[in-house]
Amino acid sequence: MNEIQQYFKFFMMKGKVDCSGSLTFFLIGILILTGIKLNAQDVLSSKLGLIAIKHSGPGLLIGDKVPDSIDFKTYHFHKRGMSFKALRGKLVILDFWSQYCSVCLAQFPKLAKLQTKFGDKIVILPVTFQSESSIASFFSKRERQKRPIELPTIVEDTTLNHLFPHHANSYDVWIGPSGNVMGFTYYKGVNEKLIESVLKDGGDSLKSISLDPTFKVDQPFLIEGNGGDPNAFLARYILTKSKHSIDAGFYIDSNENRIKVLITNYSIVHIYKTLFTELNSVGGYPWIDDSYANLLLNDPFNKLVVSDSTLNIDSERYCYELILPSSYSYKQAFSYMINNLNDLFHLTFSIAVQHQKCLYLVRTDSGHRHERRIKQKDVPIENTVVFRTDELVNYLNDGSPFPYIKNGCDSFSEVKMPKYVDYSHDINVLKSLLLENGFDLIERRSWFPVFVFKKNDND
Repeated sequence: MNEIQQYFKFFMMKGKVDCSGSLTFFLIGILILTGIKLNAQDVLSSKLGLIAIKHSGPGLLIGDKVPDSIDFKTYHFHKRGMSFKALRGKLVILDFWSQYCSVCLAQFPKLAKLQTKFGDKIVILPVTFQSESSIASFFSKRERQKRPIELPTIVEDTTLNHLFPHHANSYDVWIGPSGNVMGFTYYKGVNEKLIESVLKDGGDSLKSISLDPTFKVDQPFLIEGNGGDPNAFLARYILTKSKHSIDAGFYIDSNENRIKVLITNYSIVHIYKTLFTELNSVGGYPWIDDSYANLLLNDPFNKLVVSDSTLNIDSERYCYELILPSSYSYKQAFSYMINNLNDLFHLTFSIAVQHQKCLYLVRTDSGHRHERRIKQKDVPIENTVVFRTDELVNYLNDGSPFPYIKNGCDSFSEVKMPKYVDYSHDINVLKSLLLENGFDLIERRSWFPVFVFKKNDND
């Protein structure tokens, strides 16, 4: 009688398995490392566990052959060892488990029943890295509790864990009669219907449901094919720091399946301003009238931005992409992005109306206007620029770091300013030139719409 025949004889002598009752599964799987921590008193199990989870390579894939030379140590079997070669000619299901995995333990009655049903056509073989002594103690405890584990198990394994790296138990590897890997499933995959199908079709029924053994939980999902087709997602966002190889910009795109919003190399405040602009254009802020919206949108020096001194919202640059199903509107997408950025940057973003310091452009007395007429006679017309007062105010607000300037004059009044003098960054030079034109800037306070950024109080 060969080893595999002895395996079935031993198992069948154990009798029928009682599968009555029901179990509630609270966990899909337990990381192998969890078992190590909980079994810290068993030094050998701890050492073997650390070796088992230290994956040195990608492991075997579907179609690869399991080496015949592999030997393993068994417990609860008529002999303490068995070679993989002895399993040839049978459908083999390796079930990776640990005694701390509740799902694994709940599986054992079902697995034992399946082994009994299919007899010598299949071999269901549990595999654990735990030491023989710890498993012997555990099996004895189960016997005393009238909940015996009927199946033999491979113990003190590191080799099979290296050949078939996985992230959670219960994990099952299906190996065909010729020794080639047929597929990978979790606990629900091992059932009577699937076993019957695999025995009939040689493993074709496994192909569409098999797990991907190359999937790495510590790598980004779907990036470079990790977990499947990089385009096989319903929605996603990506946030990165600036990318110097691409231009700064704002892009939107859509097709019948998705909508996409991409912002590249913008500061935090610029991202929010852009999203406000787009959201306002589609009715996202109905309570903000056009005049307030225009003030907020035409503020390159962030004069209408109020933030905590601890926040650094205008130095670092970021790239942010959001892709949503086409059932979403752009209004929903922009709103989602603002809320998402609030969470990512731990911010509270709002729009308020505040009383702030500003400058008013006003006319001076007639003496100044007379002085303007005299001095301007000597300035060649080709060296001057004629502004209407509202044009000058807009120009200064767009291109100067001064407090926000409001026009307190007739919008059509004209101001002659020298073409080759930089007055947009020196308030004294600007005031001197305005006085020559019969105008002045005076400090006042006025109501302004502002973007407010605060550190999230919940952090």
